[in-house]
Amino acid sequence: SPVKVGLRRVVLHPLFNPGILDFDLAVLELTRPLAFNKHVQPVCLPLAIQKFPVGRKCMISGWGNTQEGNASKPDTLQKASVGILDHKACSVLYNFSLTDRMICAGFLEGKVDSCQGDSGGPLACEETPGVFYLAGIVSWGIGCAQARKPGVYVRITRLKGWILETMSSQPPPAAPPSTARMPATPSPSPRTTASLPVLGGTPSRPTLGATSGVASQPANTTVSHMSTTTWGWTTLPDPETSTHAQSP
Repeated sequence: SPVKVGLRRVVLHPLFNPGILDFDLAVLELTRPLAFNKHVQPVCLPLAIQKFPVGRKCMISGWGNTQEGNASKPDTLQKASVGILDHKACSVLYNFSLTDRMICAGFLEGKVDSCQGDSGGPLACEETPGVFYLAGIVSWGIGCAQARKPGVYVRITRLKGWILETMSSQPPPAAPPSTARMPATPSPSPRTTASLPVLGGTPSRPTLGATSGVASQPANTTVSHMSTTTWGWTTLPDPETSTHAQSP
């Protein structure tokens, strides 16, 4: 069953670009520590110089759609194995819109991918038996599991420094209440559609599944997630901290 935990604060990367989804990352501080057990486990942050070679098989998991265009969500956590793809080759597939903060994973023939509702979930690579490192976070793509349109993930090695700095920082003190009546400032709402400079389809957030009907396998363990928000998230070693990418 899902683990529900409240949020104390959300720190969006200051350079987040909603137009091209660059720096698509936030750190979420929880109101209480997570209790780690056989079902709820953190993933290791990689070294800044750590490499995830092309072809390396890594695991994706999430609670998103299991097929493109199908809005129904699975009752159990889904998982699938995808391969790390060459960055330059993937950038060509997306009309050179990728930045150095992005990493591609999947298969050129499609069939297995992340999908809508999986954003913020992990792209985790097993470096030694039982030890997984966070290579990426589900960010965006064109459709789900389409040929030559692999999933695009936030490249964690490029943003680890900001993650650690944010985790160690203290939230700013609350501003004292004002006696003057000020105009209300609209709060930002989650973005539902990304306008990306790519060809061949409508940009969308990936989900675990396949257009061919070969859906990802149910995971034999569950991970904690926020069922009351549209954010997926990945648990870091600090039980009070997670990372996320926005999702529609």
